[in-house]
Amino acid sequence: MDKGIDTHRCTNCFLFRDAGEISIYSNRELKPETGYTAEIGYKHKWFTKEKFTAYFDVAAFHMNYNDMVEYSYGLWGDSTRLNPLGVGFKPINVGQTKISGLDCSILTDGDLGSDWKISSRLSYTFMNPRAVDPYLVYDNYNDRLDNLLQNFLNEGLIDETLLPLIEEITAQDSQLSFNSTSSNPDSETLKYRYKHMAKLDFEISRKNWVFGTHLHYNSFMENIDQLFESGAFNAEVLDIFTLADANIYDMGIKRSRERLISGDFIANFRVSYIFTENLSAQFLVENAFNREYQIRPASLGAPRFFSLKLTTEF
Repeated sequence: MDKGIDTHRCTNCFLFRDAGEISIYSNRELKPETGYTAEIGYKHKWFTKEKFTAYFDVAAFHMNYNDMVEYSYGLWGDSTRLNPLGVGFKPINVGQTKISGLDCSILTDGDLGSDWKISSRLSYTFMNPRAVDPYLVYDNYNDRLDNLLQNFLNEGLIDETLLPLIEEITAQDSQLSFNSTSSNPDSETLKYRYKHMAKLDFEISRKNWVFGTHLHYNSFMENIDQLFESGAFNAEVLDIFTLADANIYDMGIKRSRERLISGDFIANFRVSYIFTENLSAQFLVENAFNREYQIRPASLGAPRFFSLKLTTEF
């Protein structure tokens, strides 16, 4: 069991970076993050037969954070020419959170005879990352929303007949809590987390040849910042951004997430040949089935990729 405190880097408190239509804002009022972690595990030699051994490993863990720091995506800045909405990322304290879970793995290693050797690791992780008080209001951007709305009215971007509807929307969105900033508050899952992950690394070799594969699956990222699924990035969503024709860029984030709701499965394959103790070559295929997947919203993973690597030691 460990306890700790994170005093943050100076970048969180003082860095400002303008990346055009999206900015990164500092927060000089950021509080240090404190918490504790606890873990208990058990490893058992499943069986041993001649030169073949298998292990079973299981561990339960729990993490608790106070004043957890989260890079929140929202209306944190003033309007500029390239960033009229003042949207960007800002580190803020979001209250108390907890992450509990279970990790299981099976490891094998052995000699199959006739110069064949095998090793593998199969693992599965379940996590339940949650906000302790999802209704806690930890910040707001009332003034920024009011100013933004007034600018839209002054520039004639919003029909005055829509004002009551927009004021109702802004009143709901201005108070920041876990629920109000989440794309899926019903999931009760912290943003940008996976609940289920599974991995398999398998390798078999004979003399100078080595064949291997790495398979990775993660479940759907159930919850992200609500702004990513708003009209700011999705033209089909009706809210203050689409009503004011203030769409930053129609990235189709909401549509793509709905299409990839089954999660991500990535398969990599490799073949190696060992010429000498100091010289080897490897051919690698990453994302072999050319699956479309998102590392995070609006960030697609790499397509199928081939590489040939020659390694030598002097």
